[in-house]
Amino acid sequence: MPEKIKTLKTYLFNDLSVQVEFEERLVHILSNASLHHVIEHNMAGHTEMLYEYIQADYNKYFGRDLDISYQSFAVELWGHMYAEEFTLFVQRNLSDIELVNKIANFVVNRTGVIDCGEREIDSNRIFWDLLSPSYHLIRLFIGNEKDEQS
Repeated sequence: MPEKIKTLKTYLFNDLSVQVEFEERLVHILSNASLHHVIEHNMAGHTEMLYEYIQADYNKYFGRDLDISYQSFAVELWGHMYAEEFTLFVQRNLSDIELVNKIANFVVNRTGVIDCGEREIDSNRIFWDLLSPSYHLIRLFIGNEKDEQS
C-alpha cells in the first residue's frame, strides 16, 4: 500500500494565518484563534477565499478538486467554530458543574482540528451536505456587522 501523502499549507489573511493539512480525500483545518479572527472579520468572504485556496492546492497536489461543495464546506467550518465558541462560553459560566466541564472538554477536543473529508471517508459529510441548502439562513443567523468589511 502506498504511503499517504500529507502536505501542510499556511494561508495568510492580512497578518493572520490559517493552517491546512492535505491528504487524499481530506483536509484538516487547525481551529485556533487565528482562524476564528479571519472568519469573524469577513465570514462569507474569507470562508470562500479559504475554500478556493484549498481547492486550488488540492488540485495541485492530487490532480483533481476535493469533492466537497462550497456550501457544505462553509456550514461545516462555521458549525465547528461556533460549537467550540458556544461550548467555551458555557464552560466559563458553568465551570462549577463537573458534567459541564467533561462535556465541554470533549467538544473542544473534537473541534481543535476541523476534518473536511469526502463522503466516502467522512461519515459526517452527509450531515453537512444536508445542511448546505440552508447556507444563506445559517450565514444570516451567525453573521455579524464585521462581515461587510474587507
